[in-house]
Amino acid sequence: MRHPLHLSSATVWLTLLLSTVLASCASAPMNTTSESRAEPASAPMPAPVAEGGLAQMATDAKAAPPPPSGGATVPQAELKMVRTAQMRLDVESVSEALEKMEAIARQHQGDIIGLQEQVPQDRGERHTATLTLRVPQAQLDKALDALTPLGTVQNQSITAEDVSTQLVDYQARLKNLRQTEEMLTNIMKRAGDMADVLRVAQEISNVRQSIEMLDAQLTNLQNQVAYSTITVTVQETVPTLGTQQPVGEAIANTWQQATHSVGAFTVFLLKFLTWLAAYSPYLFLILLAAWFYRHQRQGSTTLRPPTDSPEG
Repeated sequence: MRHPLHLSSATVWLTLLLSTVLASCASAPMNTTSESRAEPASAPMPAPVAEGGLAQMATDAKAAPPPPSGGATVPQAELKMVRTAQMRLDVESVSEALEKMEAIARQHQGDIIGLQEQVPQDRGERHTATLTLRVPQAQLDKALDALTPLGTVQNQSITAEDVSTQLVDYQARLKNLRQTEEMLTNIMKRAGDMADVLRVAQEISNVRQSIEMLDAQLTNLQNQVAYSTITVTVQETVPTLGTQQPVGEAIANTWQQATHSVGAFTVFLLKFLTWLAAYSPYLFLILLAAWFYRHQRQGSTTLRPPTDSPEG
């Protein structure tokens, strides 16, 4: 007789099918609003009441408060918001504004996660920079209030996204996937056939991969809820004026450019003469052939007899 702990192949396949269905249901996206709605249970038939108690029951029914229209009160989940802010400022000095913004980020328990700065190279361009700060969500409003006095606010916007349902969705799917993994692990321990063990092990590997991916998404979303980002773009109110170059420095630069040009032209001539020297035998042959051809034409013209003109 087979050991009772061993499972037949049909049982293993059936369990695998059920676990796959559970995993697929766990990985499927949930609705935006998830509420558990229970069907009302059928009320038991009341027992017969004596005639004398009917009046008392009517009085009690009038005195009793009316039942809530929506059934049992369902506790509302705490709202989880992802808040981001953007601000554009005109400042007198971008460098000083960046230093102050870094101090504000440290003061509000945040840090700098991005910086893009465009330093002007030509006259008439404005010095601009874009700084991205990350602060705890509870410090967002205070940080914005501290950034406002740094310059003239051109525009400001705050966006908030409710991710409460998404967090609940991720947590529920993770719970289902972990239950599926535990069930498959128990099946693998009791399976006797090596082929069944390998199939269950492959299924466990797929479930664990889904758990890791979903857990990473959940952690990322929780970090976005815990910390808010502020993107601040600053630019100077007056374009940067380029400094005029001194006369002596300008003359020195011009002389340096001229000597560099003469040197480059000299090198070009030397290279050209080197090429001529290398190809001089071919040039000599070409000149010799041209001279011989010209000498032959002159000789043939000299030896040709004069033609007599016909007499009239």
